[in-house]
Amino acid sequence: MRRTVRDVRTPLLLVACVLITSCGQRLDSASRQALLQQSLQGRNGAAAPLGNTAPSTSSDGGTSTGSRPAGSSSGTTGTGTTGVVSTTGGTTTSGTTSGTTGPVVGASTPPGGNGGATDVGVTATTITLGTVADLTGPQPGLFDGDVAGVKAYFAYVNSQGGVFGRTLKQVVADSALDCNQTSNAYSALVDKVFAYVGNMSLFDNCGTDVLKAHPKVPDVSFTLTPEHLNNPTTYSAQPSIPGGRTGPPLDFAQNFPGTKGAVGGLYPNVAGAVAQWNQEKAMLVHLGFTIAYEQAIPPTTVDYTQYVIGMRQANVKMVILFNTAANNAKFVTAAQQQSFVPPVIEAPGTMYDPSFPAAAGTDVPDAYIDTTTALFFNPEEAKTIPGVALYQKWMKTVAPKQTLDQFSVFGWMEAVLFVQALKTAGPKATQSSLLAAAKNTHSVDTGGLVATGDPGARRAAQCYLLAHYEKGVWKRFKSPATGFICDKPYYVVSS
Repeated sequence: MRRTVRDVRTPLLLVACVLITSCGQRLDSASRQALLQQSLQGRNGAAAPLGNTAPSTSSDGGTSTGSRPAGSSSGTTGTGTTGVVSTTGGTTTSGTTSGTTGPVVGASTPPGGNGGATDVGVTATTITLGTVADLTGPQPGLFDGDVAGVKAYFAYVNSQGGVFGRTLKQVVADSALDCNQTSNAYSALVDKVFAYVGNMSLFDNCGTDVLKAHPKVPDVSFTLTPEHLNNPTTYSAQPSIPGGRTGPPLDFAQNFPGTKGAVGGLYPNVAGAVAQWNQEKAMLVHLGFTIAYEQAIPPTTVDYTQYVIGMRQANVKMVILFNTAANNAKFVTAAQQQSFVPPVIEAPGTMYDPSFPAAAGTDVPDAYIDTTTALFFNPEEAKTIPGVALYQKWMKTVAPKQTLDQFSVFGWMEAVLFVQALKTAGPKATQSSLLAAAKNTHSVDTGGLVATGDPGARRAAQCYLLAHYEKGVWKRFKSPATGFICDKPYYVVSS
């Protein structure tokens, strides 16, 4: 059965790496689209270190090309494979690990007042928060969704009266997908804001020197680089820890017998995606899976036929893709054209994107995802999950033209964490008391929108859900109707 793929620009550019060797280097459009890969919703938590532009190589030093049978040298084992299993709480396979009552909101001014101007960016009636994000530069609008997500949640809180009599005010600095500009953006806000909330820059490592020079300033943000992850004043609702959730592959193996013995991996031949696959492979081997086929491919690949044929010849039963939604759509279409229909073609979160149906069509019987978010742009999810309904309502209110993308969810969830910690810090909050509150926060209540990690202990989210693509619509598969699966541990990969 043949379908035509339209090469649409996916709104969700999954970020695992930035293959730019020097600050400020510009890339052509095709290279940008190919290099802004995998991380935000991948099964594995952390992005690879920045600055590595070298392609993976074979054991004889040549550039990797063609298919590799299982067990052969892939030349892409730069990430260590020492595994440690850690759990992050919760063993139930039903219910919502993020709560059922919805995100916390503000509180009225207490008797005796709120202390007025208790710290930088704080008055008796407002708190000013900063968001640094890539808005212009080589990829204009890259993280518009992130900024909108923070703004939307703050608007919701303000509609409820704010927090202890103070409304939340967001100021934004553009990091412009540039290292120097990222550092400048952090510096421009650091003396003006009470905290950073929802920062999202591909070069977020370039802002860490500013954070370290101002160790009292809280930073509640999703991290894309190890430097940002390891900053002591940074906290996230989903800490980006290298490794992966063991539940999804085990669930697929249980539901589709035979998949455990024949896994195929396909990923762009760029540093971040290679690191992602190495983490995934380490976890799969630890769990007893057999890798029957693995291949790093040029990031600008258009025709996936040879890789489909290679997987079919290797009798692959479960395909794992680390690529953008648009490129994954090309693979599934090529698979259909070659009559290769394995039980599972799986992309950890990346195919759950508004662009996928337009690119892939509706007749894809074997496409699945695992994800740490609810199906946040599905109208049906909003009917039963308070956090999804709240998110959709306020995104449409505040940013009606903004695509409901993964970045907006991440901005929203970090804003929830901030408000939750702010309430704990009390009406006379200071930067120090907010940091103490964040350190003692071990779950985040997003009303079922996202699976929480452990911000204070810096543990990744182990909970997830599975979804199946059915006639153009993503539907939960073998997962709770309103929650996440949380009964299997997170596998930590260390170098």
